[in-house]
Amino acid sequence: MEVTLIKYNWRKYPTVVAILILLILALTACREVSEEDKLVLLETDKRYKQIDIARVELMPNVPEPFKMRDWKEAAYSFDKLVFDFQAEGALLPIIWWDKSRKNFDQDIFALPAYMGDNRQNADNPDVHEGITALASIMGATLVGIDKSDQDGNNYVKMVQNFYNKDNGLNIVLDSTSHNTGSFWYDLLPGMMFSMITSSYPDIEGMDEVMRGNADSWYEAAMVMEKDEQGFEYSYFNFKDMLPVNNGSHIEPDSSAGIAWTQYMAYQHYGDEKYLSAAKSGMNYLEQLPTSFNPYYEILLPYGAYLAARMNAEQGTSYNVHKILDWSFNGDTSVRGDAWGVLAEKWGDMDVYGLSGGLTNGYAFAMNTYSMAGALAPITRYDARYARTIGKFILNAANNSRLFYADELPDDNQSDLDLKSFTQNAIAYEGLRRKWGLAEPFATGDARTQGWARSNFSIYGSAWVGVLGGLISPTNDEKIVQIDTVKTDYYHDDVYPTYLYYNPYDSTRDVTIELGDHLVDLYDTVNKTYMTRNVSGSTTFSIGADSARVVVLVPAEGNMTTEGNRMLINDVVVDYMRFRR
Repeated sequence: MEVTLIKYNWRKYPTVVAILILLILALTACREVSEEDKLVLLETDKRYKQIDIARVELMPNVPEPFKMRDWKEAAYSFDKLVFDFQAEGALLPIIWWDKSRKNFDQDIFALPAYMGDNRQNADNPDVHEGITALASIMGATLVGIDKSDQDGNNYVKMVQNFYNKDNGLNIVLDSTSHNTGSFWYDLLPGMMFSMITSSYPDIEGMDEVMRGNADSWYEAAMVMEKDEQGFEYSYFNFKDMLPVNNGSHIEPDSSAGIAWTQYMAYQHYGDEKYLSAAKSGMNYLEQLPTSFNPYYEILLPYGAYLAARMNAEQGTSYNVHKILDWSFNGDTSVRGDAWGVLAEKWGDMDVYGLSGGLTNGYAFAMNTYSMAGALAPITRYDARYARTIGKFILNAANNSRLFYADELPDDNQSDLDLKSFTQNAIAYEGLRRKWGLAEPFATGDARTQGWARSNFSIYGSAWVGVLGGLISPTNDEKIVQIDTVKTDYYHDDVYPTYLYYNPYDSTRDVTIELGDHLVDLYDTVNKTYMTRNVSGSTTFSIGADSARVVVLVPAEGNMTTEGNRMLINDVVVDYMRFRR
């Protein structure tokens, strides 16, 4: 009778239920969970409600027109064109060799920021963009291209030259000989280097560079931790070991970028000093009032991810939702053009989910791809955000096709004369709300600023592998499979984990391919097994406008608990299986 009472009438006796749950948790902690305990826990703990991001709720469940680009193919096409030294045509080839051997004694590949770049080209072989080169390796790797052995070249080892040691800065920067001047420009190259190292840990020199970069940022974090202004500066001067305010803007979301860099180093090397620095950056974000949005450029969403992950792994209680709201709704951001995520239609095209300036109506490919990669793994650590993040990624992935020339009418793009030479593999830098009578309008800053002869962005397009790595089609074109592990770097042992969002107003079935080994399908959203002892192809259902986070665990595995975590064969499957 007690189980029946809890199952059906728990709201009438909340105190009794709470006591029972605590007793059950105490009995089940760190031991095998009985079937009876599982039933009671599943039926009584009703606090796992999905949490919405307000700006995502302004987006349609199904963006219109719906046309999902094949993002894996887009990444393959980008890699094939950009790394072709013999490519012929206007503004081709894109790549060249830098034989200056700065920082390390090796020739390296060089890529510009834009096609037809006037500043960065083979005539100036040692002047090129680290953000572009690093993103091209990171993105290709995410879709399965081995960049350590491609056409006889080890492109991975070559990016070590962006570690500026000859000038004594000892950080990975945007060029092989660079000065600091902007937090996000100075942090992002090192973050991408860490991402790359996670896939190529055995290549000589990668670990040393990653650790050297982390050590330098650790020292910077310790300086700013003691500074009364914290991270509210423009950049960090590593020569003088002082933070600098340039008088025009500050980039306090550097705290998120530094915290991410430090936490990855902690996970990789195990040195507690890195965890301390990661907490320093996250503590800064935690103490900020909601009214002060620190978002400047690209870094803040990594703070939302880190908040969820550290809460799950370290037992912290960072406010994930506050950082997510900041990342989407930039109306209060430190940046004047309100940096965030679009939630509107331009002309007759949906641009929901694209990231950039809200006030000036200017979305960017790089920022959009990066944000999807940063947020997808949140659902591994906090499945309460599965529906809202799934909905966001569906909109962002569908509407990101508008960065490409072949997806737009001729009147809605700036570089029609060069369109064919991109082979539909290079995207425009960004998408503007309106240009003349055209709405929207794909373009960039390069031609108007005189930087390049085209607005086709190599630096932004290089990130396309993020979408390619995250998204795979299912039997239903509007329900995609999102790999929540792909951009979750330096994690502990993990089973394949996928996010599925059903945007329809009715329940739909999804077919998943499992391979030859028997597995159980566990859903962390609903805290239940969907099916057991299956292999090959199987089908499961998803309710209307809802999501599942599906973990493929070994069939008949041994379930145990540690605190609020549920494990199968000693591997964490659900970080929020039980609430304390």
